[in-house]
Amino acid sequence: MTAVSSVSSCMHWIRGCIIILLLTILDQGSKSLVLAQLKDQPDISLIPGVLQLRYLENRGMAFGLFEGKIPVFVILCLLFFGVFIYVYARIPKNRYYLPLSVTALVMVSGALGNFIDRVCRGYVVDFIYFSLIDFPAAANSAFTSL
Repeated sequence: MTAVSSVSSCMHWIRGCIIILLLTILDQGSKSLVLAQLKDQPDISLIPGVLQLRYLENRGMAFGLFEGKIPVFVILCLLFFGVFIYVYARIPKNRYYLPLSVTALVMVSGALGNFIDRVCRGYVVDFIYFSLIDFPAAANSAFTSL
């Protein structure tokens, strides 16, 4: 590895960490706003009959799996973060793979935001609700599955 490629690789990781940090701050900020403005308040309709803002406490995973099992989520998140590091390190650093890199950063920042919620609150704050199909979205700023 040459000095130039080493610096380039280091900058790639620094940029990635900054993006994750900024998106996680945005995620936690939006959830704080939701807690202050939507909790115990009526829903806000964005697209009538389709999309609304609704305060939800998600104590499980998709479809209510593992409800209340915070240690399971902590282990899953730590595994996810490990897999992310492994995969992100192997994504080629060129424009062709930029969408894959951005997607990975968004997913990990969303997972980190949910991890913070689960550890600090015991649940994930969700707030985007697709009423058309009666399905609450993984509704934080960086949509995730953890």
